[in-house]
Amino acid sequence: MILLMFFCIFLYNLGHPATPDLIELRHLNKSISGVFLAIMSSSMFLSSPYLGALADSIGMKKIFIFMPIMYGLAQVFFGFSNSLLVMMLARIMAGFASGGTYAVVLGYVSQISKKEEKSKNIAKISSIAIVGGAIGQKVGGLIGLVDTRYPFGMQLIFGILVSLLIFIFMNEIVKKDKNEEDKEKKNLNPLSTFKYIYELDRNSKFFCFIIFLSGIGIYSYA
Repeated sequence: MILLMFFCIFLYNLGHPATPDLIELRHLNKSISGVFLAIMSSSMFLSSPYLGALADSIGMKKIFIFMPIMYGLAQVFFGFSNSLLVMMLARIMAGFASGGTYAVVLGYVSQISKKEEKSKNIAKISSIAIVGGAIGQKVGGLIGLVDTRYPFGMQLIFGILVSLLIFIFMNEIVKKDKNEEDKEKKNLNPLSTFKYIYELDRNSKFFCFIIFLSGIGIYSYA
């Protein structure tokens, strides 16, 4: 699963370095990059709990196998379309696939890990995602030097390959606990996250606030 997550995040980040040049190529306002990011992030936020619950019900592999190829298709629409509306819809589709990837992978690792190893294994997944993202952006930047649109086409090719790897190597898991499933269905509202933050102690709230400000600082360049 660690390698599958690496490949997913690698391909998800191939197009990011070429996005500013793509926006310039389409003669769009530079500020639209922030809109694209907001659309994709919102789609991730809204889709994650639902795709996670669906994966618990019908099988994690059945959901996960479609995420890389869906992301690749979204990026082809984004990179090769001249329509701003299509590009925005592609961002929604990409966010949907990305949110599903994280929801399924973290849920899968949580299911197969022993109780005392869950935190360690989730940390491994998070770490490999960072490494995969960094390498993906570097490779995508180099490919983009040849042609701005090439990284987006490569994302579909890699997406098909990663989906094939998931089909071959990933074992299926279906959640059996009915009571736990019913509990999760009641908590599908993504906004419920803010309720949990409200219930945290003062120091934890301050820590969440620092993370929030860090996120603004990291992504404000868009």
